Amino acid sequence: MFHLMPGNCPVFFHDMNRAVKVIAITDDQAAANTFMLKTKNASVIACDGPIILLADATDKGYKLKTA
Repeated sequence: MFHLMPGNCPVFFHDMNRAVKVIAITDDQAAANTFMLKTKNASVIACDGPIILLADATDKGYKLKTA
């Protein structure tokens, strides 16, 4: 399974009070590696079990409002 995220349906990963846009999701390590080789600045941002989230390494995200 490999999904590129469409621009009209963004998914964000929240960590350290920031939200970073996910550009692809996969459960296949080889597919993730291939995608990173072919896509400038693509990087793994998180793994949870078999799920791998990829984002643009230059994306600093946006600061989330806290209470």
